Amino acid sequence: FDSFAGVWTLRQKGPYVSVFFKADLDFGIPRLARILDPIAERVIRETVAWAVTGFFPGTTILDPDLDLDTAAAPSVS
Repeated sequence: FDSFAGVWTLRQKGPYVSVFFKADLDFGIPRLARILDPIAERVIRETVAWAVTGFFPGTTILDPDLDLDTAAAPSVS
């Protein structure tokens, strides 16, 4: 990466905690950005989900576009 910066945000609603990770990255190769950026996004999204579920078994991964203020709480089994 030419640059990579990210921020973690945690938000609690009742007994549930939402974890958000936002990253900005630049490979430094503008001509390949259309190819590399979607791949990097998928890999980073999967890696963050893997890390969070590894640290916290029983974690539910939700759609990132889900409105957490109106969504029903996930069931835990």
